[in-house]
Amino acid sequence: MFAKAIEKVSKSIFPIFFEHRQGNRLGIGIVGTGFFIDNEGKFLTACHVIDSGPDGARKLYVGNIPYRRINPPVEIEEIKRNNDRDVFIGRIERNYFEPLTFAEEGPPIGKTLCLCGYPMAEIRFTRGRINTNNVRQYYQPTFVLDGAEARIQDPRGTVRSYSGFMTRDASYPGMSGGPIFDVDGIVWGMNVAHVSRNIPRPPNPNPIEVINGISIKTEILSQVVNADNNH
Repeated sequence: MFAKAIEKVSKSIFPIFFEHRQGNRLGIGIVGTGFFIDNEGKFLTACHVIDSGPDGARKLYVGNIPYRRINPPVEIEEIKRNNDRDVFIGRIERNYFEPLTFAEEGPPIGKTLCLCGYPMAEIRFTRGRINTNNVRQYYQPTFVLDGAEARIQDPRGTVRSYSGFMTRDASYPGMSGGPIFDVDGIVWGMNVAHVSRNIPRPPNPNPIEVINGISIKTEILSQVVNADNNH
């Protein structure tokens, strides 16, 4: 169902790396996912993705992994952000990007969509370079359960306001900031969070834990992209 859409989206998404040096030690990892919205290097991700990782860490673009890798990596440039809405707009100084297109309205309940990103990455150094052989894109079909308005506190204690929709499936760590798209490769939102609840099932003493995803709708993303001021 999503084969053609994934072929399109796979050329736009990329992992956001962090690099942190402390003395002679170098730490590196993936904090989330970004995706391009024009062919001049402008991209979207979540503010909490950029703010993740060790304090003082650089955020890097290493390429459209696993299809295209650049060396040396390029540091991400911030254009603007809206911390309350958890939307970050950045730029990469390169010129071969594949932008994605936004839907013009919110998705109806029951619409089939697909989450994507870079979870469970294994990163090594080989001869002084970042080895991305075990960094792979991941895709998770899902569907829209309902609209969503939520205020959620991230691990650093920042409270974000989300306006969008809830999906049956939640994403894995490393997928935050990735687009959620339809069978035509059109973006309907950006994956940012999850919510969980326990449902009792007496007489069984163990409740069922239900975890659902939260995505920001494209209306909010467009508002932040087109806004003249930072927040």
